[in-house]
Amino acid sequence: MGYIPIAPHVYFSQFMDDHNPNDRRRALEMNKKLLEFCDELWVFGDEITEGMREEIEYFKKIKGEDKIRFIRNGLP
Repeated sequence: MGYIPIAPHVYFSQFMDDHNPNDRRRALEMNKKLLEFCDELWVFGDEITEGMREEIEYFKKIKGEDKIRFIRNGLP
């Protein structure tokens, strides 16, 4: 089976304000709900934000650490 990228920060930011604490909290909760449908989590980049860390920890809890792949500087 193939892969499909899920990047909610790209589309949630079109109608939610990341600087509004209520919108930010709702977006993080929606992101977690989307993670429940994912088989793997790929994390790109060298910087891990607070929100990313929360989502990574949630994914570890529901799917396991072995299902997370970190891609840094373009390298696995």
